[in-house]
Amino acid sequence: MCQSPVHERLQQFFNPPYGATLIFPFRFHGLALVANCRRPSRGSECMQAINLNRSAFAILFIALAFTAVGCNRRVEYGPRAEASIVEEIRRTLSAPAPATEAAAETADAAPVGWATIKGTFTVLENVPEPAPLAQAKTDPACAKHVVVDESIVVQDGALVGAAIFARSPKLPLTPDLAEPTGDVVLDNKNCRFEPHVFFARTGQKVLVRNSDPFGHNTKIDSVANPSQNFSLPAAATVEHTFGKEELQPVKIGCSIHPWMGGWAIVRGNPYGGVSDERGSFVIEKVPAGREIEFQLWQEKAGPLDGVTINGGEVKVDGKGRFKLKLEPDQELALDISVPADALK
Repeated sequence: MCQSPVHERLQQFFNPPYGATLIFPFRFHGLALVANCRRPSRGSECMQAINLNRSAFAILFIALAFTAVGCNRRVEYGPRAEASIVEEIRRTLSAPAPATEAAAETADAAPVGWATIKGTFTVLENVPEPAPLAQAKTDPACAKHVVVDESIVVQDGALVGAAIFARSPKLPLTPDLAEPTGDVVLDNKNCRFEPHVFFARTGQKVLVRNSDPFGHNTKIDSVANPSQNFSLPAAATVEHTFGKEELQPVKIGCSIHPWMGGWAIVRGNPYGGVSDERGSFVIEKVPAGREIEFQLWQEKAGPLDGVTINGGEVKVDGKGRFKLKLEPDQELALDISVPADALK
């Protein structure tokens, strides 16, 4: 540490007993200077105080200047780093990080194979036939078509238009399913939407078509995606794509013909389907070796609760959800029995 004579004198200057008798009187004298200079009778004292303070500041400034140059010795900052050690540290820091526990969990969760789900929606009791819509009969262009209420359609015990889809996020895909294939067609035909309920993936092209000889509009009330209202003259077609997954089915309507309605199931993966005229659906290449949660839905009921799957072997909660863990190459058959009361 620097210990020049000037430095030692300066330390004595600021430390007791000198500091107590020199510095503090100097500070208090400065306060007295302000008070005295405001009194006309103290003119000479004011000038003496100013000269004293100027002298004190000059002495202090010179002492600090000598202290700054009072030590003419080289300062050592410690040993210099060796270039080889620095280079080794750089290589270590730039090397790829080892696998973490999160990465290990991802690898463990990877599918060990793929499976297929085939199922059928059946209704246990008799359900009335869909009733014709009287409003459609009042429209001259639509009166010649038989337009019925399609909120519940049961044919020979098969529930038509019921949906099943995976709720679990970030499910793996086979390479051939990485991108959507094929277009979905939503047609305005005979004063109704065909199909009444459809499944579409995010990024999949949906062709909204008008096969009727008169105008329609197709209003898509999506939530996660911007809503749309396409004006469709006769024989017109527009392309639409859902960019984001929809948590709930999306309502579709026509403002020109308000009885027309439909639904879109929009998901980020292909693991879903809608029952056809026989109540059947097929979901292919489902990841095996991991638990997946599925949702059951129907237009009139919403989430399908009270259903029985395979005689009760698969447990369904009150929100129409159940979980499956499939084996590689397994072809699982699901017999989904829906009580008529669940459709009210």
